[in-house]
Order: sequence, then structure tokens, then C-alpha cells
Amino acid sequence: MALTQKQSDEKARFAKFGKFLTDEVLIYKKLVPFKNEADDFATNYLKFDGLAEGKIIDTSGETEEKTANKLSIAEFCALYCGTTKAFAKKIGNLDLAAQMSYSKSDVLDMKDTEILGFVNNLVKTITPLLDDVVFKTYGITVVQLSDLGTLATNFNKVIGHAGLVIHGATVANSNLNKVIKLLQGSIEMMSLLLPNFQLLYPDFVAGFNLNSKTIDLGVHHGGVKGNITLEISGEALNGIKVEIVGTLKNDTTDVLGDYAIIKVYSGTANIQASGDGVKTQQKVHTFHRGRIETLDFIMKGN
Repeated sequence: MALTQKQSDEKARFAKFGKFLTDEVLIYKKLVPFKNEADDFATNYLKFDGLAEGKIIDTSGETEEKTANKLSIAEFCALYCGTTKAFAKKIGNLDLAAQMSYSKSDVLDMKDTEILGFVNNLVKTITPLLDDVVFKTYGITVVQLSDLGTLATNFNKVIGHAGLVIHGATVANSNLNKVIKLLQGSIEMMSLLLPNFQLLYPDFVAGFNLNSKTIDLGVHHGGVKGNITLEISGEALNGIKVEIVGTLKNDTTDVLGDYAIIKVYSGTANIQASGDGVKTQQKVHTFHRGRIETLDFIMKGN
């Protein structure tokens, strides 16, 4: 069972960010709260990686077998129903003819869990007719009915196993998503502590912002990215907070003045940019599904 798109995107981001933390440990190791979050991130990533590998189970065999079996059952049921209906009409048994009014599509439309019961009832209804001299000429045999019953029994076993696989995938999704939240939480906590490094290690701050961003910039959702500069000088502004007003969605510009807010659903919202030494600025922006649009800010000094 493959990872969901979100799980795959986050796996790529966490792997990239984890390598960055490993390479930069000498810079942040003296800030204990930050180091603790980094250590928690590393521990939870190993757990996430293991869960991700465990979830990748190929279930195509079960799916193909289930589909093929149901199709065969539907074809045989339609054949035996049609044949028996023809016999019933020939002898004037309208009740039996009504019971045999099932087509191939009718059987295919049935719930998987209903198939075995339907086949058992069909076999039970037709079996007494096998001793009828006229019915024998219609070609249905005890062996054919027995084979149909076996096919339905095997189908029921397959759908039971497929159900277990699907349930297992659901549990795997739940476990993966729990660890994803822990990893996201560690990144958020480190982001809050990041200003401690701005003065002495601006390159580390820039690297953190770059590597903590999601690699996939939102093919499945909307988003906004842009650059923030100072009006008079045109210099890139680092450390400016950009946020979607009224939500927790935000980002802080790096040393190049760049920011990106992604994984946003469609809709119109106010985007606010604020920081030390500049006047807060808001812009109205409409997000569109599947598009990362550019929204730059030119800030005025206080």
C-alpha cells in the first residue's frame, strides 16, 4: 500500500531537514531546548521511516483475484438464472421465473459480502430441479452448481483478507500521521527558537528556513510565495513574518528576503507582512487549488 501524497511529501521534507540538522549540530548544540527538539526530531524520523516502509505492501494480487472471481461468479449466475428462467416459463412456473430474474450486471452490483449468500440460495433453489427429466435437457449439472458454490466460498475468503489489508493500511495511516504531527511540532518549536542564532549565525538561520520548507510546493493545494524588500534601498529584508491573518499559516523571510506559505486551500484571505523597523502591510489574496502564486511586498521603514 503506497504512501499518500502528503505522507510522501513530508517524508522528502523530513529527510532533507534531518540531514541539515546533522550537518549543523555544532552550531545549535549549546542551546539545549533547540538540541532537545532536534534529538526528538531524529528519533521520531527513524520511527516514521520504519512505519513508512512497513506500510508499503503490494495488495494488487488480492484486488485482481477478487475482481476476477466476482466476474466469473456473475457470469455463471447469469447463465444458470437465464437457463432456469427459460425452463420455468416453459412449464408455466411464474414464481420460479421471477426468482431467476438476475442478470450479470445485477450480480456485479451486489455488495461483496452479499455474494456468498446469494449463490447459496441460488444453488439451493436449482438443486431440486436436477432430478426433473425436462430440466436435465437444459444442461445444468450438480458439478456445475458445486463449482459455483466453491468459487463463491473462495471469493468470500479473498474479500475477508482484502478487508484485513485495508484495515491494516488504515491503522498504518493513523500511526504515520501521528508521527508526522510530532515531527511538524519539533520543526515549529525549533522555528520559535531560531532567532537566537540570527546575530552570530545568519547562514544557519537561512539554511534552516530553506531546508524546513516542504519540497513539493503544493501541487494539490494552493499557496503563495514572494520576496520582501525595503522601499528606499531595495535591499532584501530578512526575518519579516508573513502570515495569513486569522490562521496559523505563516513563514519568515530568509536572508534573500524570500518566503513561502504552502498547503493552503482555495479562498480569499488577508496576507500580512510585519517586522522590526518596517510598517506592517496587508494585501488581499485569492488562493487557487494547485497553484503557487507570487506575492511580493515592498516595505516602508518606520
